[in-house]
Amino acid sequence: RICLRRHASSCSAMLEVSFTPTFNSLAVAARWRETASAQAAQRRVTAGQCGDLLEAAAICPMSGFLARNANCYTYHCPFACDGPGPSLPDLSMRLVRVGGPSTAGPQRRRAGSDSNDSSDDEGSSVDVGGYDATKEEVVLSGPEPRRGAFHLLEAGCPFAAIVAVRSSTKVAAANVDAGVHVQVGDIVRLDDKHLARVTAAPKRKSRSSLLGLLQPSEDEVVPVETASEHGVRHGEVVLSSRGRQLLPEFTGSGSLLVFNCGTLRNVFGWRDRVLRAVLMPWHRLGPWMTAIGGNYAYAACLDERFVVELLEHGLFVLPGGQDIFSCPFPMRPFIFKMQEHDANTWRRCKMLKRYRSEFELSCNEDLPGHLRRCGAYHEEKGGTWISEGFIDVMVRIHRDPANRVKVYAFELWDKATGELAAASFGLAIGAFFHDFSMCCLVKDRRSTGAILSKAIGALLTDCGVMDWYWGSKMEYMKEYEAHGAREVPRAEYYERLRRGIRQELRSDPEAAVRTGRALIEPRGGGVATATVAL
Repeated sequence: RICLRRHASSCSAMLEVSFTPTFNSLAVAARWRETASAQAAQRRVTAGQCGDLLEAAAICPMSGFLARNANCYTYHCPFACDGPGPSLPDLSMRLVRVGGPSTAGPQRRRAGSDSNDSSDDEGSSVDVGGYDATKEEVVLSGPEPRRGAFHLLEAGCPFAAIVAVRSSTKVAAANVDAGVHVQVGDIVRLDDKHLARVTAAPKRKSRSSLLGLLQPSEDEVVPVETASEHGVRHGEVVLSSRGRQLLPEFTGSGSLLVFNCGTLRNVFGWRDRVLRAVLMPWHRLGPWMTAIGGNYAYAACLDERFVVELLEHGLFVLPGGQDIFSCPFPMRPFIFKMQEHDANTWRRCKMLKRYRSEFELSCNEDLPGHLRRCGAYHEEKGGTWISEGFIDVMVRIHRDPANRVKVYAFELWDKATGELAAASFGLAIGAFFHDFSMCCLVKDRRSTGAILSKAIGALLTDCGVMDWYWGSKMEYMKEYEAHGAREVPRAEYYERLRRGIRQELRSDPEAAVRTGRALIEPRGGGVATATVAL
């Protein structure tokens, strides 16, 4: 963890930035801190408690120094204020992958200060002289605390965090095109794992000729500062006339700090593809997740609050009995835009009209029991992820009034035998409905699965569901395109999901089934029959 501090001698405040690397992310948090004076004492800090740090006992007049305390690193350097009070410019942090071409790196996104913010653009990276420099940035300064992160990084890779004034980073490329010479704040490559910041104007280096005479040279000697967890070192590097040691993307950016760090090594033994896309409870989920490669993210925790957050951001959990499990997040999700399509297409289904009188419908008559039965059904078909842990967390989420997730089991009963013919499971968050499993226990000419699905489609439309999500498109789903189902880009799905969960349903599907508003009559005669309380 790193704390960057910019002190203004005429002000009684400073900006504190902590920077925490994990195995696949680099989290950033910034806030203003009040200070008693420019010479205030520093408290003793335990590992990871950067919030307890106060101002350092001394401020170097020309450059920064690094104070290490346990696992916490504090960088101090001078800064001048204009007038009374803190008036730091807008600072931002960008991340550079050191020591490899951009084609070797993953896509990266940053999470903004609000995980519900859907205004983030698509993430991408650019090749900067053999480095990856993300186009995304994390804003550090501002009147309120800021949080952000760089995600989807490789484990055990060297990175450099570059802090600069936001407005100055926009003119860097223009300075390169205009042939601007080396300036203070430019970024220099030292070796395959380290970058350095130019601290003073360069000077020409003279060469001795064969006659012992000094002749001018095109080489420039540049004073630089290298900051890492091992401290701050000052030295000089020689730049060639072609400037191959400079990072063009940051030329003229006036960077204030370059901190060399890296993601943690892969000590789990997981494949790199999996480790890069693992989501942990401390991650701030947001639009950056749309850059996850492939159709799955991964998780290793079934904590109720964490699972709710995953659901609220469009993912699902398939735990089975694994320590690490898949979280489906298709590149092209298959969804019904329920309020944008003719609702009567459900009612025109021939199988539903022909056989619906032979069935009864209920909802949540035995949610945990029918989830177990669904799991046993799929186990017989070759395997299931519906474990006892999954059932337990879904029932707890359903019962917990503190969240907006409600789980539904729609049960289709054969009137003639009284047996459960089919069951479909889903969950609602606001006006968004996520279908997650189904079992067809009676297979005959009546196609119980199709009858139940189409009855549910009509019901959800009437209840005001905006989007009905079915996961990745499979072959049998083609017939449902007649009812408006389409594959959409992941970014569109995510935006519709985040908008839908903030809306309310017109009516509760469970109550609608119980009061006879579905296309199939309610089990036991409707209102007179009470459903089993969970």
